[in-house]
Amino acid sequence: MADAVQQQPHDQQQPPGLGALLGQGLASLDGLAGARLGTAAAQHAAAVAALAAALALVLATIAAGWLTLWHTTLKDVGFFREVMGLNRPKPDVKAARQATIAAEIERIKRQHSRGAARSRHQAAAAAAAAATPAGS
Repeated sequence: MADAVQQQPHDQQQPPGLGALLGQGLASLDGLAGARLGTAAAQHAAAVAALAAALALVLATIAAGWLTLWHTTLKDVGFFREVMGLNRPKPDVKAARQATIAAEIERIKRQHSRGAARSRHQAAAAAAAAATPAGS
């Protein structure tokens, strides 16, 4: 049974592993980048461009997700419709609502001012009745 298992000769080379291939690839990319981008300013510009591209990709992904959710479910939720300004009343409805509110405020003001005047009047009448003698 030991004869069935063949051992590889030591002089045969093993294929390079993933780490070795990755290291070689990165070294060749670094060499290309160094040849193309010789100055530090050009390397900084490339880093800024890469950062801007990554940020644009993230923002585009968020926008695509929002649009997908909006068109599928969020447009039916009242809170999001109000936040987006889609539940605005028409001008005539808004004017009627404001007139109703103003009339209600005036009614409440009249009711409370009349109540305060009546209380003052009753207090003055009571004070006058107490000040006058009962027999006169």
